Amino acid sequence: MMRTGILRIYGCAVAALGGLILLWTIARQPRIQVPPDSGYTIKPVGNYYAINFTDPVPPPEPSLLASLHYGVPFRSCWRYARSIEEPMTDLYGPRTYVPSIGADAPRAIWRWPGPIYKSAFDKAANKEWPDCTHCMDIVPYKVLSGKLYVAQRARSCLHRDVAEEMLKVLLHMFPVPDMEFLLHFGDGCTNGLPVISWNICRQHPDAGFTMPSYSVWQSSMGPTQMRAYHTCLNNRWAAIGRASQGGGGGGGGGGGVHNQQATARLLLDHVGILEGFAYTLMKYKNLTTWAVEPSTEGYVEVDPQCCTFTRLPRRFAEAVTEGPSASARRLREAAAVGRKGAPAAL
Repeated sequence: MMRTGILRIYGCAVAALGGLILLWTIARQPRIQVPPDSGYTIKPVGNYYAINFTDPVPPPEPSLLASLHYGVPFRSCWRYARSIEEPMTDLYGPRTYVPSIGADAPRAIWRWPGPIYKSAFDKAANKEWPDCTHCMDIVPYKVLSGKLYVAQRARSCLHRDVAEEMLKVLLHMFPVPDMEFLLHFGDGCTNGLPVISWNICRQHPDAGFTMPSYSVWQSSMGPTQMRAYHTCLNNRWAAIGRASQGGGGGGGGGGGVHNQQATARLLLDHVGILEGFAYTLMKYKNLTTWAVEPSTEGYVEVDPQCCTFTRLPRRFAEAVTEGPSASARRLREAAAVGRKGAPAAL
């Protein structure tokens, strides 16, 4: 009886020591690694764009214990990355111009044969599109002095809420002039209508204009979060690869990990998404043929509260909520603090 008790105590002590060694090992692992560079090309294939990766090199292989630090297999790498607070840096500072990102960039594709006339705009805004069987909801918006207004008749929905969050952040970062535009919340072709939509049928010369989808913005990340995501993928798939090899399998999924990392960098970074949307708005504005009425009759200002659907730097989100006049000083101070420990650009 005594011998059995001693063995139990010994077993518990060994288990406790093992747990301490595990925690110590995990604590010594690097928290965030700079992701490996990846090459890719983008080319049109039929009516969509294909991303071809040119250097699917397997990532480094840290220890199995290190993978536990990133919640493997208990939660996704994306959830782990989004749990990290993104610091305020110059990346989120106000810009003096809207960047030109090139023709047919995947974030901002547009097809329109000439000017956008007020008559065509009003027809689309008034839902006069009997030939558009795929159209679901077209909502008019106005930008006046950097503030966002939406038509009073617009119905509430998640898609509209996400789009308006992007627009509020975009207007805080980029100098968008007074303008009117139409957002289409639905799938399918909207050719012939001057609307901005998630996707367009670009085989038509009057296909319209694209905006980032709600799911892209909800999945987006900042540079620090992106590094955490890449590091987690490295650890996760390296651990799975070793387990497969130990069991007689082969490969660690390195090429797939590399592709996931490159795709995330290309499509899911906060500022890149906003740059694409701002570029689309400027193209749209430059094609319109009328002066914007300063009246807000029939419109209401969009609630400036930010942000619900993605995790931006806390100080930046507060500045968006406060508005440009109240937050200019706070943004400058936050960016100055961020410069002291700003992460390198991806």
